[in-house]
Amino acid sequence: MASKQSAICISLLPKTLTDLREQLQNTQDADMIEIRLDKAKRLDLAGLDYGGKPCIATLRSKEQGGFWQGTTARYGIVAQAAIDAGIDYVDIEYPLAEEVLPKLKLKKSGVVLSLHTTEKDPELLERRFEEMCDVKADIYKFIFTADSLEDNLTALKLIQVARRKGVKYIIHAMGEEGRLSRILGAARGNAWTYAAREYTEETAPGQLSTFEAANHFFLNKKSDNTKILGLLGYPLVQSKGLRLQNQIIARHITKKS
Repeated sequence: MASKQSAICISLLPKTLTDLREQLQNTQDADMIEIRLDKAKRLDLAGLDYGGKPCIATLRSKEQGGFWQGTTARYGIVAQAAIDAGIDYVDIEYPLAEEVLPKLKLKKSGVVLSLHTTEKDPELLERRFEEMCDVKADIYKFIFTADSLEDNLTALKLIQVARRKGVKYIIHAMGEEGRLSRILGAARGNAWTYAAREYTEETAPGQLSTFEAANHFFLNKKSDNTKILGLLGYPLVQSKGLRLQNQIIARHITKKS
């Protein structure tokens, strides 16, 4: 696959239209916007100002780590309403895809097929991802929970599987232990990286803030050609080294270009 820069997608979780309009005022560090519809009873997405940025509509069920509880039929109705509002992408959960996708009139909207799994075994994770790829979609989002640093390597192995299959993907691990996989994923071909306005507003555990993603790690300038350097030492929690080194690298690249 050709090298392509990743993007930073700010994830918003409004309860009302007023909430959403207020949250949209603080998306300057993001390239894309995800609107999580889990907590909103009614939310008309038509006519809103997204600043010209691509937008994703997501209805994350409680079974998949979200807040929404409802019937599959209602899930499809909400997804279709977002499509009718002209949304760029609609996120459809893999366990519901067989029933929901055939009924949707997608128009110009792309499909993000998503799965948040509690599975831990790397071989079973790979098998599950390959099963997902049998369903037609534009982006395959595959998320699992990290319990250790080594789980970030599992995410990289799954990315290799996606690259071999020639599909567009977003693959990373959730949780504090999986934060590294979000950064590495941006440098290894993830279509975009989900981030929060602030740490206190994360919509999934382990998200970076959009400011940190854009100005500390420069994730929207990363591509699958990006070289990865590591900072070793103990302790590292208080270290400013990663910010300093990334700033120096970013300035060097800017001067060369």
